[in-house]
Amino acid sequence: MTCPRTACTNEAISDSQYGVLPCKNHQKKDTEKVVKIRRSPEFYTLSQQDRFQHQRDRYAKDILQPFEGAGDPNPEFVKAYPDKVKDYFTPEQLRKL
Repeated sequence: MTCPRTACTNEAISDSQYGVLPCKNHQKKDTEKVVKIRRSPEFYTLSQQDRFQHQRDRYAKDILQPFEGAGDPNPEFVKAYPDKVKDYFTPEQLRKL
């Protein structure tokens, strides 16, 4: 089997755990390269986590579904969108709530 790198005809290294690996020449070149990270990796600070949680809490009603699993009306949807209730439910379904 040949090396998986483009335009390389050297023999690939077959490993039982990792599968097909590049040839020794490419592995040597890869270890010689110095990889520079242009931006520092992002680590979430407590304030960012709080902002994400705040956004989840603030926009939680955007993902509410009108019906629950068994086809029953979702009471949270009715509270969040009272103007859309007539579009989704019949008067009989609303009486059961």
